[in-house]
Amino acid sequence: MGTGEPLLSASIIVRDEADFLRSCLASITEVCDEIVVVDTGSVDESVEVAREFGAVTDVRPWDGDFAAARNRALDMCTGEWILYIDADEQLEMANVQAARAELRARTDAVALRLWFRSRPIFSPYREFRLWRHRADVRFHGRIHETMVPDLRRISDGEGLVIGTTDAFRLTHYGYEGDQTRKHRRNLPMLEQRVVEFPERCYLWNHLGNVKLGLGDAEGARAAWSSGISLMRTRGLADRTDVLCYAGLGLHLIDLGIDVRDLVTEARTLAPWYRTIHWVAAVNHRRQRRYSEAIPELQALIDIGIDVIDDALAYNNDMFTHWAWDALADCRASLKRQAVDVSA
Repeated sequence: MGTGEPLLSASIIVRDEADFLRSCLASITEVCDEIVVVDTGSVDESVEVAREFGAVTDVRPWDGDFAAARNRALDMCTGEWILYIDADEQLEMANVQAARAELRARTDAVALRLWFRSRPIFSPYREFRLWRHRADVRFHGRIHETMVPDLRRISDGEGLVIGTTDAFRLTHYGYEGDQTRKHRRNLPMLEQRVVEFPERCYLWNHLGNVKLGLGDAEGARAAWSSGISLMRTRGLADRTDVLCYAGLGLHLIDLGIDVRDLVTEARTLAPWYRTIHWVAAVNHRRQRRYSEAIPELQALIDIGIDVIDDALAYNNDMFTHWAWDALADCRASLKRQAVDVSA
């Protein structure tokens, strides 16, 4: 827009992520005019690392509110556009000048959904991480904080589009390794959040994953079941709602329970959900229905890796060696069954 302001500000909150942060900042220094880092109580060298890279820094003691910390960082930014990035993420830039030129050219857009990989081995999806810097775009929610309602309101009210870009590609690395510390941090916030917003299935799914990760299987089943009950009442409100079916289905299969009906229900509600092929295949194998598992596994192989989705990430292993290994096992099992019958 030619305001004379910096074109792009990176907005980051951090706590005890010095090692991750160094790689993150190295990945964005060339494309960003300004880096803002708000520390929420690090005892490591996170703040020092941020300053090494010329970041504008502030310290805001952690109070269990992600949105408040992120909004503090937004308040400090001065760029025309915001890049929202976490310390355990890295930007993959093929052409910095082309990316910056795209931001300058998109005067029609309030936001650009970029290419995002939530884990290194997962397929990408579209994520809200780039938007025009405005005082009326702020985060809401203590956990799973979001600015999307503000962006949609502006888009609907002012005719500014929410577009996409492939010039900015972001990869998240923080889900690797032991997640116990994060689970313990997130549990009380999620328990409060599902009380405040019980209609968000994504919260129920995350709560189920956290509870299972902390050894509370009964609590995990209850959380996933709450999300599924909600979908049975009102249908899908968001593409990510269906995650509850995979969480509950795979857990019940581990207990030896046949989840054929649950798979059918999920497939009727969301036939596009690729993980349902895997849940169905795992269930058929557990119940020794190998011939029924084979087409599910073949469907996964036919999909292939890195098919970009609008909102969901998929483990690429599901389309490759998981499926091939399971397919080989199913065919071998069918041969054994045939030998047993003929013997």
